[in-house]
Order: sequence, then C-alpha cells, then structure tokens
Amino acid sequence: MLRRRRPFEGSDGFGGFRRKVPSRPKFGRMRRQPFASDARPLLDASHVQAVLTAAGVRAEHTRRVLKRVLRAPLLHASSSSAASSRFDVRAATREALAAMPNLPPATAEAVSSQCVVYTSRVVQAERSADRSTTKLLIELHDGNLIETVLIQTPSLPGRPSRVTLCVSSQVGCRMGCRFCATGLMGERGNLSAGEILEQVCHARRWATPRNIVFMGMGEPLNNYEAVRDALRTLTDEHLFYVAPSHITVSTVGVIPKMEELARDHPEVSLALSLHAPDQKLRRALLPSARQYPLDDLLASVDAITAGGRRTVQIEYTVLDGVNDSEEHARQLGLLLRGRRVYVNLIPYNHNPELRFSFRPPSEQQECWSVRQMQAVLQEMGVPVTVRTERGADIASACGQLSVKSRGTTFESGSACSVANAVDGTAAQMQGPNLLIPDYSLPIWKAQGSLANL
Repeated sequence: MLRRRRPFEGSDGFGGFRRKVPSRPKFGRMRRQPFASDARPLLDASHVQAVLTAAGVRAEHTRRVLKRVLRAPLLHASSSSAASSRFDVRAATREALAAMPNLPPATAEAVSSQCVVYTSRVVQAERSADRSTTKLLIELHDGNLIETVLIQTPSLPGRPSRVTLCVSSQVGCRMGCRFCATGLMGERGNLSAGEILEQVCHARRWATPRNIVFMGMGEPLNNYEAVRDALRTLTDEHLFYVAPSHITVSTVGVIPKMEELARDHPEVSLALSLHAPDQKLRRALLPSARQYPLDDLLASVDAITAGGRRTVQIEYTVLDGVNDSEEHARQLGLLLRGRRVYVNLIPYNHNPELRFSFRPPSEQQECWSVRQMQAVLQEMGVPVTVRTERGADIASACGQLSVKSRGTTFESGSACSVANAVDGTAAQMQGPNLLIPDYSLPIWKAQGSLANL
C-alpha cells in the first residue's frame, strides 16, 4: 500500500527538488601545480623506485627505504608553537635515510635530494561535540586544501571500538552529484599516491585507523593510477599493513575502472553510489549517469561479483520527498534482489550551500522513513544497513566536505587564508574542539583512540 506523501514545494518533475536562488557560492579555482624536482613525496613508491634505479640500487630496496621512513621520529615544534612553526622536512628526510643501515650514503643523498617525508601539513584539526569525529584540514604543496576525517565507532557487545579514516583522492570533484558539497569546488586536480598516503600518516598522529575508506573529496576512479599505487603501499605487510578487506573504494560508477580495480585489488571492497532505483531519477541526481547508465552499471556489478568472493556495497542517500517512498524502496529491492550486494542507506546531511533544495528524511509518523525503507528491503531479501552519521556539526559527514574551517571558507591557494589559519595565531588550533597533534612520535607509534584526546 502506497502512503500519501506531503507535496514538496517547488517540485520540478525530477523527484521533487528544485534549484535555489541564489546559486552556488564562488570558490577559488586554483589548479594543481606540479611538484618541484627536489620535493616529491617520499611515500610515492614508484618515484622512489625510479630514483633508486637511476642510482644503481636494486628496486627491492624501495620497500626498505619506505619502511625506515615510516618508523623514523620526525621532530616538530612543541605544541605551544605548533601553529606558527614548521619542522624542516628536508633535514628530517636526510636524517631518516642517513640512519638506515646498509644504504650507501650516495644513495641516501640521491633520494633525499629529490624527495621529502612530507609535502603537506595539517593546518586545522576540529573535533565534533560528541568526540567521535575529527576532521583534518590539510594544505598541499601548491596551496590547495583537502579534508580527511577520522571516525570513532563505539564498542558493541562482541565488537570492540574501531577507527575509520575517510581519505580524499582529488582536490574537489567534477562528478557534480546534486546533493554533495564537494562538487561545488569543481575538480582542481588529482592527488599523487604519496599525498593520499600522507593523509594516513597525518591521521595516525591522532588515532590508528583500522578501516580506510576512499569516500572523501573526489572520485577515486578518476584518479585510478594514484589510488592503485596507494592501495599497494597500504596493503604491503612490510609498510602500512592494512588488511585489504578493511579498505573500501567508493565510486559513482566509472565502469572501466571498477572492473580494473577488481582485477588489480580483488580483496579491496567496492562501494557503488547508486542513490536511485531507476535511470531517470539517477540522471537527475548524478550527471555522470548519462555516461554510465544504470543497466550497464548493474551488468558490471554482476561481472565483478561473478566469482562469488566479492560483495559490492550499494550506497543510497535518502532524500526526503525525492527517492524515499515505498515505491522507490520496492523498485530498489527488485533491482538488487538476487545480486551479491548489500545496501547502505545514508540519511541526507543538510548542505545549505547546494544549488538544489534537499531535506533530510523526516521521521514524522505520516512520512515514509529510512527505517521503513529498510524494512521493505529486508522483506524482499536484500541485505541492508543504515549508516549512523557522525560529525555533521563540523561538516564532516557524508556529502559535506568542501574545504571549510570554523567560521571560514578557505579559498585554495590563498596565502592570506592559509596564513590566518596557521601562522597568524595559535588560537586557530586551540580550544575545546580544535586539536594539535604530537609530532614527537614516529608515525608507527600512533595514538590509540580519539576518545583519549
């Protein structure tokens, strides 16, 4: 039985959402700049391997170099002056490599002359009111800014507490999903594998993540080579040693790269952002659906899961009055029933800057709710969970990342905005919800829990 729904003011025939006036705010459009020849990320394994090969060192020594760097303490200014000082990354790089046993000095010099331990730095870290979420604002070598998020999941009976790290793969995003704030930035460029891994290193100053999800800024499969190389380093048992099954790559559906990822990293989990049960509504919500239609996406999912070892997560953002009716739930169930997938329902997180008016799903009795959608899918035999959102009060929940700091929208590449955040006053990184990391510890010996901060 279909429930009578409230009319949504301003419906335009595409599921009940309309464009707002004024339109999107203007963000800086600074494009990515190449690395200097003497300052590439030391965690970029392919570049380090090329440097070692040119120096006449066997390629297998690349892993030993990276392992040494990850275990080396990188001294930083004391916490009282952390907001106004930078540690000498070149000196730290030389020190780490010079102390490495059996590495010829000439080789150490060759690597340290072209690579540095860090090419990025944390300019702000903000914690949610419930202490479950910490968002890091990270400045890249060219002045662009990205965000990465640490999320603490509380312990449950039979399951200990764990930390998940949400990393970015691009500066901005060109996919233009109507309900995602990152799309407001446009795509300014890709991150290198080293810059992706540096997010993990920065995050380990606060807590050791058990899970890593590529669900931050950007479409990971539009930056496939860097993401693939980062995954190799993350899953290397001699380096970061993250279990492949604890890593998830999320995509709106770049079909050729989905299938390539399944071949290159068969044990890494894949999440598909579906958000609609039919092609017409999906095209209205996700412009990329024009290039990759729903039928082709599902055929790709079937091919990826054909071996029986992989299950694909289906992400479905629930928008009040748009895609949350009983009919939508039953269409979704018919679409996915019998496939090796499970659905993750994501209640929409409000973004006031978006060009379109959306509302979070209402839990009022007369409205169709997320829990009722879950019940319909369960009744139809489709595995389903509901995502518990954390960090919305600091704009770090799903769909909210758009390079912001407390009270300020940072314009990437603006020397003034970065200087105000870092060099102007330590107060920007102090207070009850703003944190300063401890750089006196090696990356390997990270903090244990966000709750202890």
